[in-house]
Amino acid sequence: MTDGSSPNELLQGVRNAIKTSLDALDSGKTVDVKAIENAAKSACETILALPAEQAKPYQSELEAMITELSEVTEKLSTQNLALEHKAGEADYRHQAQMAYMHASKLKKNSPNNSES
Repeated sequence: MTDGSSPNELLQGVRNAIKTSLDALDSGKTVDVKAIENAAKSACETILALPAEQAKPYQSELEAMITELSEVTEKLSTQNLALEHKAGEADYRHQAQMAYMHASKLKKNSPNNSES
């Protein structure tokens, strides 16, 4: 389903969504790729609806879009790995804190620790 926009306008929308996402990723922010997905879907549906001879000029533009999407994917993967690493570190710290608290309770309640 398309909104009546020209393929050029729709492809510009995809480029804008990709650029916005890349800029956000470069600044360390997380992104929602739904905007890219919606823009790309609309552009592809519009181009696919064209007769082959009218769609052919958009081939290089679509190939460039795929390259840019690969860059977004790579940056998202890198960001995801970093977030998983941070979450893992936080989990290890939490486990260490819990072990320390447990050991402190055991020591406090041990028969060798008479406070009378």
